[in-house]
Amino acid sequence: MTGKLYLIVMSILVVLCSCNNLASKTAANNHDQSPDSIKQSDAEFANVDTNLILKYKNRLEKANDEEKKYINELLGVISRFQNRKLDTTVLTIGFIDDDKAIDTIRSRVFLKHDTIWVNSNWINNRDTIWEYSLKNPYSYISDFALFQFNKRDIWVTFTIGIYQAIPKTYKIQDFRNLTEVAVKMGIQDLGSKGFKIGDNDYKDYISNFTGDLIDWGQPEDREGLFIWCRLAKRFVIYYHD
Repeated sequence: MTGKLYLIVMSILVVLCSCNNLASKTAANNHDQSPDSIKQSDAEFANVDTNLILKYKNRLEKANDEEKKYINELLGVISRFQNRKLDTTVLTIGFIDDDKAIDTIRSRVFLKHDTIWVNSNWINNRDTIWEYSLKNPYSYISDFALFQFNKRDIWVTFTIGIYQAIPKTYKIQDFRNLTEVAVKMGIQDLGSKGFKIGDNDYKDYISNFTGDLIDWGQPEDREGLFIWCRLAKRFVIYYHD
């Protein structure tokens, strides 16, 4: 009897371990996986190059409006975090899951081992509903000589992380004209993950949805707009270029 009980207990442990491994693999899909050691460790300081600051300021005179906005953001970040660890949390606030309650996605932007990480998570009632990590966010800036990707200063990447790499929300009312496309893309997306739903049922869901759409990822390579599907308990493609 004792031997049978032992085998039963061991079988349960094997099943639990397999489930945990599957969950870990699922969480790692489609984004840069931020190791636990990075999540839990302290962020680092960054040196400030005064010559570069002067170049940024001098560039303001010739910059177009978009570049001027970015350089002012960059100078502001350097001023705020000089002599501090590069570590801050940015909030994305909206009505994401259509339950009339305000939702908050927290994005921690920080420096560790010469890498800027952007770790985003949406927690509700202490449960992690969604999380996403990316490293070294990139955004094109017109002055190639000053902001070349492989040579740009770490402060440039940190600033992009704060202002451009966090998830963003959009009012679904502005995209109602895409409903028919959203239904086709959404059903295809759900079906690829093994979730089946009829066209009319999903169209009714989207038509009655009053929450926000969302996007995330590298600023220059965002995948499109997503809608929270309460039925499948995950984000589903609403529109993709």
